[in-house]
Amino acid sequence: MGCRNWAMLQIGRIANLCERKIRASQQGQFNYREFEQTVTTIDREIQFGLTQGGLENFNISEGGAATILNSLNESTLITHIFASMATIYLHLVVQGFQNLERVDAIISEATKVLRSKVPKHFLPALVCPLFIIGSVAKQEDEQFFRDIFSSPPMLDPALKHRRGILPILEEIWSGRKTTPAFMWEDCLRLTSDILLL
Repeated sequence: MGCRNWAMLQIGRIANLCERKIRASQQGQFNYREFEQTVTTIDREIQFGLTQGGLENFNISEGGAATILNSLNESTLITHIFASMATIYLHLVVQGFQNLERVDAIISEATKVLRSKVPKHFLPALVCPLFIIGSVAKQEDEQFFRDIFSSPPMLDPALKHRRGILPILEEIWSGRKTTPAFMWEDCLRLTSDILLL
């Protein structure tokens, strides 16, 4: 996919953390201190990866800063999208859709990058980031994700499971609006038969 290994490693660690959290909660053995330590470590690794990769100033604010993106190579661009997704994913595992204002800047920036800097031929490699970033999208950005998941690059006949992603996003957006305690675990139940590839 073009994403650097450090970002994929942290995404894998978050998935593992989520699975352990669900299992421990079901068994009544949830260790909050250990959970928090792991969350802190993962978040630190993501921030370190962004800094070491030269992505800490990756933004698309108006004016000259936009030129930074124009000079980035494909791997850097894709890694930034995955790293942004990882930060959002970690928040969702920890707090669900509560307190999204804590990651609002990352959500907004990632959406802007997807809108303005990611070529359409990259989209099929970004299904997972598009889904996770889309799941926390602001209402005014929902149509952008509808358009992406309805576009020809995403509707490869060989990957029919992708057709099921947009209906799931619609359910997530609806759940966020109607269920105050809507959690990431609710999303996992909706995506049990979907590969985010």
